[in-house]
Amino acid sequence: MKLSGRLDMTAMGTSTAAPQSKNLGVAGLISFGSASVTTHLASDTRAYIGEDGEIEATSITLMADGNNTASGRLWARASPDWRRSRR
Repeated sequence: MKLSGRLDMTAMGTSTAAPQSKNLGVAGLISFGSASVTTHLASDTRAYIGEDGEIEATSITLMADGNNTASGRLWARASPDWRRSRR
């Protein structure tokens, strides 16, 4: 491809992951509770001229901008079993 001027290319990508977990437990004489949240995020943002691509221009500018955000929330609440603890 032959251009009479310049070539400017911009690639913009946004990835977001926000898992949530809720846990409720009731405690008696013996209690155990466990909860976890794991977030994995993998993303690529690319700007390129493909394999064997030929471009003729006065200038070529390629820009790739990726914005990746990962978060996790865990809510846990334990309530004692008041009927057993009052005995």
